[in-house]
Amino acid sequence: MAKVLLVTGGSRGLGAAICRLGAREGYDVAAVDSGEAAFALLAKQPFDVIITDLFLPGVSGIDLLRRVR
Repeated sequence: MAKVLLVTGGSRGLGAAICRLGAREGYDVAAVDSGEAAFALLAKQPFDVIITDLFLPGVSGIDLLRRVR
């Protein structure tokens, strides 16, 4: 079973590169652009790894990680 990676703020630049690298390493990758979208996905399924931008629209990356932990 593949591990699942969630990347927030992953639609451009470094986030997109992290998504490609995760997929290459065998992760199932989901990418979202906001903390709210991350919470919606987290309510539906667990993730093994979360990589987040600290500066997200709405909920910050730090707040996201605090609430997930």
